[in-house]
Amino acid sequence: EDPKEKLTIVIGFVGDKDVSSILQMLPSNADYIFTQPSVPRRLEVKKLAENASKIGLQGQTAETVLEAYQKAINQSGADDYIFVGGSSFVVADLLTGLNSDS
Repeated sequence: EDPKEKLTIVIGFVGDKDVSSILQMLPSNADYIFTQPSVPRRLEVKKLAENASKIGLQGQTAETVLEAYQKAINQSGADDYIFVGGSSFVVADLLTGLNSDS
């Protein structure tokens, strides 16, 4: 891995998933931006960040997926990687937000 390349993970979940076991599978050397999907059954971003912190994953928070993605873009260079996921609702929010800007 090229040390100049950085991975930023934008991640959010719905509240009925076993988030702790998923978080344990994620890399500890990534930059995290925790967020929440816009659906009512979302896992609140504050709670997600608390759960992640318990297993050593630190990061920023953003109330919306689009805000989280914009933070990721702003802190990333041309050779860096951004992963957006967790819940498919997070990806849907991103695609909806990007499409509404065009």
